Amino acid sequence: NDIRIIFDTGNIGYNLNPGHAHADCLSLELVLFSQKLFVNSGISTYENSNLRFFQRSTKSHNTVSVDNKNSSDIWSSFRVSLRAEPIKKKLTINKFKNSFFLTAAILSKNFSNNQIIHERQISVYSNSITIKDTINGKYKSAKSYFYLHPKIQIINYNKIKIDDIVISLISKNSEMKFIKSKWYPKFNYEINNNCLVLETLGNSCELTLKW
Repeated sequence: NDIRIIFDTGNIGYNLNPGHAHADCLSLELVLFSQKLFVNSGISTYENSNLRFFQRSTKSHNTVSVDNKNSSDIWSSFRVSLRAEPIKKKLTINKFKNSFFLTAAILSKNFSNNQIIHERQISVYSNSITIKDTINGKYKSAKSYFYLHPKIQIINYNKIKIDDIVISLISKNSEMKFIKSKWYPKFNYEINNNCLVLETLGNSCELTLKW
């Protein structure tokens, strides 16, 4: 009852006219204890600008950007070219241990002479969540982005706070840091927030939230 997750495992759409689509495959949003924790960056403009391009990009969403590229080829204000293709989707529920597991993967074709497969598994328990990202293909770097709602407090490099609840952040196979960022909840509007960034040190990385 304390956990709400939105996990984007589908195609970008609308399929025949995806002008409003973002390169956001496998992104997630998370609510804990009735408080938004992870929020995608949002949208504040339709103008053909660097801001519009960023807001549609992979790295403005709570997912993985490989080699600083988008999972689908977005361009101009309302254009999409090569699209990420969902290739896996699974939900497993363990009623005895009060847990469930979400797994999905995409094939990204937005790379020269190369294809990248990104698989994400979300493991949800009563007092923790683990997000594991695995990247297959030839690449130089991969970064997972997790944008925090402005009300989330940062205690130190691996602890955040929702009201009176402290959440520990445990990373595996990655370097973790916070960066300053913006949240765009509506048109012509922005709010300062923070983004948690994990840079993978191999072909996979994990983030565990425990409270």
